[in-house]
Amino acid sequence: MNLLFVCSRNRLRSPTAEAVFSVYEGLEVLSAGTSVDAENSISAELIDWADIVFAMEAVHRRRLNRQFGSLLRAKRVVVLDIPDNYEYMDARLIRVLKARVQPHLADMIPAMPVDETTLLYRPVGQIELDLIAESGFRAFPPRLEWQPIFYPVLNEEYASFIAREWNTKDAASGFVGYVLRFAVRTSHLAQFEIQKVGGATALEYWIPADRLATFNENIVGLIEVVSRYVGNTQFAGDRKTAS
Repeated sequence: MNLLFVCSRNRLRSPTAEAVFSVYEGLEVLSAGTSVDAENSISAELIDWADIVFAMEAVHRRRLNRQFGSLLRAKRVVVLDIPDNYEYMDARLIRVLKARVQPHLADMIPAMPVDETTLLYRPVGQIELDLIAESGFRAFPPRLEWQPIFYPVLNEEYASFIAREWNTKDAASGFVGYVLRFAVRTSHLAQFEIQKVGGATALEYWIPADRLATFNENIVGLIEVVSRYVGNTQFAGDRKTAS
């Protein structure tokens, strides 16, 4: 089977994919870029050669459609949704590539081992909690137009601080704050940088709103309510403690 990986300049992501998947028996792998200054520019010959075209981002598929629309009608084109955040042969990039490509080649590439998960937390108000409950506590709701980023945090202390000090004073949150805990596949999180936004515990991930659906797909198990804050009072299960 012939695989073609496409990014912009064919210098980091697609050459990494070519190196990673060329080792598998039965696969012939090439890579190319859509930019005019790409190391190896995309061509009609490469499109014609490929059985599957893997585009790193939706923008690459759009460029391919504009240039080779007629040729692509008979081709399988897969968008991997991998941003330009990695160096060549970055270990995190390799993990993400394997996780995204394997389901499309399950009969040729062995499944990755059961993935480790990372516990994350999120402070929310009543409205967001109600929407999460509607999903069966399996997913976070889409962001609103004025919410371009989804912010899960890395520890309960920081989440509790936001729930207590912000949500309980916010009318849009119903003057109540909840701390949620959930597990996400570690390999999925590898593509995002940890952001330090304050003190030692103020650590969070910045997930673009248009990638929240994929983030939700990588939640393992249910989203749990760890605690609830009303004013300065914390409710944890049936216990009430001063806070």
